[in-house]
Amino acid sequence: MSIDKLIERLRIKAGMIEMGEKIAWGSDSALMYEAASALASTQAEILRLRQRVAALEYVLEPFAAQAATHGTQIPDEMFIDDYEQPTDRPWKSAAGITVGQLRRAARSLSQDGPAA
Repeated sequence: MSIDKLIERLRIKAGMIEMGEKIAWGSDSALMYEAASALASTQAEILRLRQRVAALEYVLEPFAAQAATHGTQIPDEMFIDDYEQPTDRPWKSAAGITVGQLRRAARSLSQDGPAA
């Protein structure tokens, strides 16, 4: 059952109780269990997403000063292979983050967060 449908059923049941309608003992207990399960799974997903955000922030923290210095501008050039790379410049974007740094940051991420 979708969360929207579950919310609708819970509101209907709450309205029935508020109007004083007699509800049989155990009536719609399955609805209550389903609501509790939906809340628990939603809470677990929120926790997982918060952990993922924390891991990404941890990995990107060294670049915070560079981002603050250069603002939110997108680098105007970034070279990813030897063929395109000019010989007079190192492998850097206009924002000052090297391709090697980005690769190390990407490698340090895992499903469970940054490597210790």
